[in-house]
Amino acid sequence: MPLPTVLIVDDDPDVCKMMSLALGDQYAVAVETDGRHALESLADINPDIVVVDLVMPGMDGLTVCERIKSERPETIVVIVTATTKGSDLPDSFWRLGTPADGFLSKPFDPQRLAALLHELRARQAESRRGGPSRQGGQRVEGTDQAR
Repeated sequence: MPLPTVLIVDDDPDVCKMMSLALGDQYAVAVETDGRHALESLADINPDIVVVDLVMPGMDGLTVCERIKSERPETIVVIVTATTKGSDLPDSFWRLGTPADGFLSKPFDPQRLAALLHELRARQAESRRGGPSRQGGQRVEGTDQAR
């Protein structure tokens, strides 16, 4: 069976490399460095999961997430953000009003990213089999507590 595909969208090449290394054994990994190119490549890449940085030049991650979810609601989207670090906003702030399936705060443990993606895929598979629904838009927050 082919590996599921994850599309990493981040303007920081070091973050892309770290995520690719963390996920490369479990996923076919594709990388885009901006939101516009990520959206343009969706049809060719056909990702099962998109991991997108919130703050990027040009098109931000929230816009990318909204567009993906409007066109491909079955695609799992995880937003990665550092914007709540050092602020009074809780890490879960971005859950409010977004269609994202999961959230992860920077800096994060690469193993936590892999575990979060595994958990989201398992929930999706359970939902497809007619398991418990995602009532109330229940989403997963993958905040790494060890900072």
